[in-house]
Amino acid sequence: MFPEGARTLDGNLQPAQPGLGLVIAKTLAPVVPMRIFGAHEAWARGSKKIRLHPITIVVGHPIFFTQADIAERGKDVYQRLSERVMNEIAKLTIDSALIAMIAIIVGLIVVATYANWQNADRDRIETTTVTHFTPGASASPSSTP
Repeated sequence: MFPEGARTLDGNLQPAQPGLGLVIAKTLAPVVPMRIFGAHEAWARGSKKIRLHPITIVVGHPIFFTQADIAERGKDVYQRLSERVMNEIAKLTIDSALIAMIAIIVGLIVVATYANWQNADRDRIETTTVTHFTPGASASPSSTP
């Protein structure tokens, strides 16, 4: 769901509408805030032309709601819940996504390096075993290494 109610005309975040707050009040479902960067440049509202432009989706941490958040009822409460979500969406930036992506890449590099090290060690052991093999020698164990 988009708490703004419609696609933006200028690419900037718009004020929240109370509809999302109503859904939250009725379900108490956690909300995962997401922000889409580049969609306006790729396909502006009202435009018939789609342009090639990178689109980045930044995903935030889940927002959990309790009975205390909906103790009151009415449009004001729904609006406040929607604004809480919009405030979290506004905090999402490409820079925060880039930092998270770098952390993931570094983690993958560490795992790949460790796996390569394990394979290299295994290959060294297999190579060592093979280097003691003498073609034409008997298959019985030898007392000399």
